[in-house]
Amino acid sequence: KTAPPARPYKPRAKVAAEVPFVTDDVGAKAVPVPALLPETARKEGLLAWEVVATPYVAVRSKPKATGKLIAQLYAGERIWCSEDQEGDWIRVRHAPSQTLPPEAWVLSDATEFGNGLCLKRVDDDNAPS
Repeated sequence: KTAPPARPYKPRAKVAAEVPFVTDDVGAKAVPVPALLPETARKEGLLAWEVVATPYVAVRSKPKATGKLIAQLYAGERIWCSEDQEGDWIRVRHAPSQTLPPEAWVLSDATEFGNGLCLKRVDDDNAPS
């Protein structure tokens, strides 16, 4: 079974412009995702990363390739991750494009699966908001 194609970004409700929106796979009501300020993220010990895998990287429920697919993060997206790591798996704490559960993991380097890097570390000046 293949994932549905990505849809272009279209806000479906009127709120402050800085709050991004997401929709579910069937186009249901948009849900605002609160922005995470870099200062808050740093206080919580989070690190900024950028998705470099194209077209996207899978977010899984466990730090292994057989974990349930719970989301996709697209190339160029900047995310906040904790320092929790299991091998090359990094726990995602905040993605500006969508709300993720507490157990959300991304593979940072997929060379063992025949792909390249999935994420790269971003300095604090270029962190997501």
